[in-house]
Amino acid sequence: MKIAFISCSSGIVYRGVETFVHELANGLAKNNTVVVYQGGPELTGTKYKTVQVKIDASWSKENGLRSLSKSLLRDFSLSNFIRRFYLDYWNRKQGEFTLKALKLMEKDTDIVVIAGSGWVSLFCRIWTWLNHKKLIIAGQSGPGWDDRISLWCRPDVFVALSRHAAVWAKEAGFGVPVSVIHNGVNLNTYRPEILPAKINLPRPLFVCVAALEPAKRVDLTIKAVGKLKSGSLLVMGDGQSKSSLEKLAGDLLPGRFQTRYVKPEEMPSFYSAADCVTMAPFGYESFGIVFVEAMACNKPVVASDDPIRREIVGDAGILVDPENTGEYAGALQKALDKDWGDIPRKQAEKFSWDNIAKQYDELFKRILDRGQNDV
Repeated sequence: MKIAFISCSSGIVYRGVETFVHELANGLAKNNTVVVYQGGPELTGTKYKTVQVKIDASWSKENGLRSLSKSLLRDFSLSNFIRRFYLDYWNRKQGEFTLKALKLMEKDTDIVVIAGSGWVSLFCRIWTWLNHKKLIIAGQSGPGWDDRISLWCRPDVFVALSRHAAVWAKEAGFGVPVSVIHNGVNLNTYRPEILPAKINLPRPLFVCVAALEPAKRVDLTIKAVGKLKSGSLLVMGDGQSKSSLEKLAGDLLPGRFQTRYVKPEEMPSFYSAADCVTMAPFGYESFGIVFVEAMACNKPVVASDDPIRREIVGDAGILVDPENTGEYAGALQKALDKDWGDIPRKQAEKFSWDNIAKQYDELFKRILDRGQNDV
């Protein structure tokens, strides 16, 4: 098969979507021809072909490519109205990128895979329909407005990242075929034997890996760690909320807080340095690759208690209502006190990118061989 990915931010930033594109493309490239059309240069360790599609964009504007927060649907300010209808700066730039990428798309492409919404979904749906190709949309935004728009573009298959998301997608998709395939983790890159990074903070060490933006609710994690008598918080990420979060931590965690932003290849050593990894996303967050990366390094996690996190974390961590600061702090302490053995690593092994690539490969073959109604 000849498979194409369209990912504007790949090669420029490296978060969940970009990890998904890189790891899945690498896995599929073992038995297929894979081309990734991306905004940045080729990444190291690629087994697929990269086509860099350049657009004139200020990558620091509005903290780069951010998905539409579900809170926007409750806030009818003009700027949020503009974002909801994909007329804001970054959605327009993604649309521009997608049109350029589609002009370069090789005509013998069999399947186009995207993880975006808005103009990306619409333009790719039109191109694949006109050229009699198959379109796969991975629901990386999670249940909500963006994935609903993707469903309305009627891809040949919508891939939900959890069983919970699949139920939602089947109700919202008006008959669009839905398949459940999780995101994953590279078990060779993330493993318990990695030497820990040197962190100049008092122990125990909690590590939070998240973009510094409101949807990740890092402020709740700061408040919870601040309730503990000992322990430090290292936040791995960058974003628009960095200054306000550092100010909050300065009040609640003086001498016990740092922020870092490192290259993707350095991340395993920071997971290895942690005593516990925590993040408190909203329940609509589609997956949380952070959790499986941490568990692959055999670290327990403390996460939001919602259907998606229950499916991912299983018995390898503690789930909590992060808005209850006392409960969140207590869960962090329990995670430190418990002997986890190899439970986190065994849970992570369920999400190997190698196995996930095989699931996508089988899905694509079914689509091409027997048509979309057999998925």
